[in-house]
Amino acid sequence: MSRASYEAGLENVLDDIQAVTESSGDAPVGFNVTYHVPVRDFGATFEFAWTPILGYKSNVESILIYEVSTVLAAINTTLAIGTDADPDAYVDEIALANVAADATDRIATRPVNLIDIPNAGLPVHLTCARTAGTGIASLAITVRYFL
Repeated sequence: MSRASYEAGLENVLDDIQAVTESSGDAPVGFNVTYHVPVRDFGATFEFAWTPILGYKSNVESILIYEVSTVLAAINTTLAIGTDADPDAYVDEIALANVAADATDRIATRPVNLIDIPNAGLPVHLTCARTAGTGIASLAITVRYFL
């Protein structure tokens, strides 16, 4: 594929995204991207980072815990989404509930403490902090992008 062909295709995709976003009236329609956090030990503090797509505002649509292989005993375990400097800048700490093995739990859908993530191209961090939790599971963070 030539560079010109690639750029033309990319321009068409961006035009389509803009058309969908602009046709939404008052609500930003945009598109969703789901970031998957592979199996993690909730018995330890961990972090996962992604870089938002440049040129778009974004916010967190939902956070899902899945592939629970060991019971998630979420004693004093929280998730937050923010920056290096402010770990809960975009989604305040969410206290996790217990999740049984082989279960799935949508822990946040359109969090009420939602703040738009700026399109500065800086990494966004999901931080899991704990003082007494246990469990093995994966996470999926769905982010809505819009103009």
